[in-house]
Amino acid sequence: MPSNPVDPFKQSTAGLINETLVTMGTLRNGQDITSWSFSARKSLARAGTVNILIPKPNAPAFKSSAPRGSNKYWKDIHDSYIVHTVPRLVAAVTSTLVRASLLRNAEALNFPLTDPSLTPAAVGVLMRFMNAVCTVPDATKLQVHLDTPLIVKLKDNLDIRAAAHVLGMDMYTKHIDELYSTRIATWFPIRSQAMTISGYAKDTSDPLLVSLAKRIAELTPLEAGEDGKFTKNQTHMWNKVMTNANCTLLAEVHAQALEKVKVEHKLKQTEAKMIESKTSMAKQKAKAKKPANDKNAEVKKAPPKDKDDEPKAPKKGHVIQAYEDACSKRS
Repeated sequence: MPSNPVDPFKQSTAGLINETLVTMGTLRNGQDITSWSFSARKSLARAGTVNILIPKPNAPAFKSSAPRGSNKYWKDIHDSYIVHTVPRLVAAVTSTLVRASLLRNAEALNFPLTDPSLTPAAVGVLMRFMNAVCTVPDATKLQVHLDTPLIVKLKDNLDIRAAAHVLGMDMYTKHIDELYSTRIATWFPIRSQAMTISGYAKDTSDPLLVSLAKRIAELTPLEAGEDGKFTKNQTHMWNKVMTNANCTLLAEVHAQALEKVKVEHKLKQTEAKMIESKTSMAKQKAKAKKPANDKNAEVKKAPPKDKDDEPKAPKKGHVIQAYEDACSKRS
């Protein structure tokens, strides 16, 4: 027997996949590959690769009578599919779709993606991200790169987001939601954006849909002459958008957001009236009770003194008077 026996389970593909999934559960935030150390990420290259297959536009459906693995077989695959080769364990960690397939068949090699919403360009972006996992040391640079600028190429970025959803990689495209939400909060939305976002939204909880609806509600004037709000024509245009059959979800979320804006507006009006009332009452009290140092306050004049009230010289005593008379006679 060899001195260092090798556990055959750990050396099998299935064993490596199970070991990797255990690591995912052990590491802090292990579900997110960008939180792994570079050494841990490099180790994910040890179980070989898999092929993610995207149907080529206008290409014939895949069909091959050649033996699996033969050159003819691979030629037939490449005739029908765009082939992306990625590390098997990276795909298992980052994609819930591929992970589920690998748990059923650890040795599976090809993964055709047939969802009609997928575009080759969008899937390509995600595959480049998978291949960077084992080669990019700096985790801060490990991300799904967007087509920029975000708003100008909104559809292309929403394709990436949709592809991530199909592959079960939503956590790696959250920055699209965050970036759009931040920017739309200070911009005036346009009709084409609303139509595009509505076309991709699956339900009323879609972050982009919520951000857009909230912004439209905030810009909807509730009183005449409000600065920084939609004009009359713009408001009419958005009202028409909300009745479009393709914007049903947007209209629902917008109605809720607008109701919230109205409630907040009413509260602000009530608060403003209370402050105005308190200020008015304070002024009235101040007017009724004039301060002592008020320059306009009347100065109280002392009443004129009566002559009888003036102090008189005390009468001289008779001894002093007799003395003065005697002195007067001598002189």
